[in-house]
Order: sequence, then C-alpha cells, then structure tokens
Amino acid sequence: MITINLRNVLEKKDISIKEIFEKTGISRNTLSLMANSKTTGIQFDTLEKLLGVLDCDIEDLITYSQQNFNFGFLLPSEEYIDLTKNKNYNNEAYFSFGFSKNYIRKIVFNSSVNEHGVIEINILNDENYFTNDLDENEIEQSLRELRQIMSSNHYMYDLFSYLLIYNLELCKKVLMPEHSKYVTVNLSSLSFLNKAKIKSQYLLPTPDQQATLTLLQYKNFIEKDEDYKLYIKHDETMVKFEAKNSKE
Repeated sequence: MITINLRNVLEKKDISIKEIFEKTGISRNTLSLMANSKTTGIQFDTLEKLLGVLDCDIEDLITYSQQNFNFGFLLPSEEYIDLTKNKNYNNEAYFSFGFSKNYIRKIVFNSSVNEHGVIEINILNDENYFTNDLDENEIEQSLRELRQIMSSNHYMYDLFSYLLIYNLELCKKVLMPEHSKYVTVNLSSLSFLNKAKIKSQYLLPTPDQQATLTLLQYKNFIEKDEDYKLYIKHDETMVKFEAKNSKE
C-alpha cells in the first residue's frame, strides 16, 4: 500500500496548505486531497515541488508497505461478546475490514421466506460501530481499498453475500429451513460499497456442511483475473478472507 503522508509532514513543519499553494502553485484542491489521503496518484512535477518547499526526503512524504487486507463478519467470540448485549443483535451483522487495524460497520437487516421457499435477506442500513483507534485517514484508506477489491471482480459481491449469510447461519440469526435451497441477498442499501457495481439481488445456495467449499469456489473464480490472491481464514472471532494484491 502506498501512503502519502502530506498531513503529517505539514504538521511537523508547521506549514499550512495555503502556504504550500502560494509557494508552489499546486491547487488547494489537489493539496487537500493529498492531505486527506483521498488522491489516487501524484505527478512527478508535483512531487518535486513538494519535496523542494517542504525540504524533506521522499521517504518522509511517501511510504510503501505491502500489507494484506482482511475482511469478514464477526462471530460472538469472547473478544466480541459485548455484541450480543445489543437489544437488536439478532437483526445485526458486524463487518470487519482493514489492514493492521480493523474498522467495523454494523449492518442492520431483516429476513423472510417467500412463497417459493427462498430465504430473503434485505439490508436496511449500516453505520460505524467500532474504529479501533483508527484516524480519519486510516478509515478512508480502508474504505478505498475495500471498494477497489470489491470492484476488481463481479464475483466479489457474491463472495461478500455468501460470507454474510454464512455468518448469519453460524450465529443462528437466520434459520435455514431444510427445504430451502437458495437465499437472496439485497445489498443495495449498503453505504460503504460502490452502488454502481451492486446488482439488485444475489441468488446463492444456502450454507450447509459444504459452505467452505462454496467459499473456495468463489475464491477460485476471483483469482482467475489475477488481481488478488485470497486466503480464507476461520477462527473463533470471524470467518474472513485475507486479500493480497497480486500486482504489488
């Protein structure tokens, strides 16, 4: 992961964005995006101007670390036992994602069984739950990386949906009738994913004793594009995936 540390350097040097703008001519909008870690790249001439006026080394301004990205749904383990005390716990799922520190969003849903015996999961809304001492820049980086991973392959949304229903089944929040073979998941109300990429509904097999094999199938479909390598991990805290950018 490449990180632009402009805000940190500005604070150490006690220099404002206004001063940098006046001395370099770099637009305030560009500087603001860089300071808030919202830029997707930096031009060489911009970098050269910044290094000159800030009188710092390139390593101070730009850092690179090859960190893997984790994402998954929390289980009510001892570490997260407080989740079960929420009065609406049975209608909530907790999605955790990030690099070395995880950002957690609470997802509120309802469920029903339609006339064809298909279980329907509808996401109603989501909100911040726990930021684990992450600052605003780290949260934005985690969100940007998640959206990039999710947009890398259309099967990522199927994988996300299956992880969700598998978690709901493990936590006994949704009972899967024996005759039900399929589950539909509506993700359209999720605020932290790219809505332009989300289908109106995802049709998936109900989780069973072969759930891990189903997850591995999605993993194999995704890895065919060679953008990310995925590693499935299952412990007492969550069923999760670790994503490694194959191009780094």
